[in-house]
Amino acid sequence: MNPAAAEPYLEPLYRPALDGSLETRDTVTVLRHMLWHGDTDQAARALGALRGSRPRADLPVLAEVETHPKLVLRRATDQSISPHRQGGGHGRFHGRRR
Repeated sequence: MNPAAAEPYLEPLYRPALDGSLETRDTVTVLRHMLWHGDTDQAARALGALRGSRPRADLPVLAEVETHPKLVLRRATDQSISPHRQGGGHGRFHGRRR
């Protein structure tokens, strides 16, 4: 099956996936489509909509998408460029001033 063929059907579901109005498994389907297209920003937002009170039966599905390599890489990249790591945040100064 070609995921690109599903695009006309899944794209209208982006907004409901992002606002949390879809069931978990439906949101995960849309989220996987976002990841397939490399849209990690939208996928991370959809994952954020999934967090919160979800049935226990949905936990394995959530764990699966939370550990998707593209989302893990995105989180690592976000952390590496945070203001605290760049020295421009409110953290303590860890070097010599000149």
